[in-house]
Amino acid sequence: MAQSDFYKKLLSLEANHQPEPSYQVTLNHELRACCVNWMLDLMKIIDMPSEGFFVCVRLFDRFMSLRGLKSGPSLRVYATVAVWCASKLEQDDYCGAESLVDYSHKKFTKMELIATEIAMMSALKYQVNCPTAYVFYTHWQEMFISGTKVSPDCQEQIFAIAEYYLRLSLVESRFLRFRPSMVAAAALFQGMLCNDTAWDAVLVTNTTYRPEDLGECCKEFENVTQL
Repeated sequence: MAQSDFYKKLLSLEANHQPEPSYQVTLNHELRACCVNWMLDLMKIIDMPSEGFFVCVRLFDRFMSLRGLKSGPSLRVYATVAVWCASKLEQDDYCGAESLVDYSHKKFTKMELIATEIAMMSALKYQVNCPTAYVFYTHWQEMFISGTKVSPDCQEQIFAIAEYYLRLSLVESRFLRFRPSMVAAAALFQGMLCNDTAWDAVLVTNTTYRPEDLGECCKEFENVTQL
């Protein structure tokens, strides 16, 4: 598959895997932040690659947008199942159910964990391997490296800032209204902006985003970092 065809496929998939719009309106932001932090803690315990964090949060948000994010003891198990499903995609030697129950301080049973996994997979129609902001970002990062005249040191600074913004977008629910591709492009744009590097025509062509398209998402990044 050609690179352009691959990217078009990713854009098509992300459009079909956005959380329900009503989720962003009725969302309890504090509860979601607690769940996201728990997923991050758990993935560190099971030694999941950092890119798996994007998969965890995406699965959790898609499922909770169908169910409704409500308080209760079940929240911990939903967040844990999101990590478990992501680990099966990201790791060859993924964590077993018994270990996850132990890591979660036995807030739920093994049978509850398995039943929740079945419920989540059914609700998502087993479509778990959907594109995340990290997938788009790494795709464009490779293009940037191969097509830029920016020095390696400057590239390193750009990517460090961009990846900081990317991870910030997972914790802050305000970014749910943006598609993953836009979040990834805005994060890269912010990294380049901090290093006085122009968003050129090549990046516009590769990402399909002009600087003015990214303005609202970039503004949210600035708002968050000023809190």
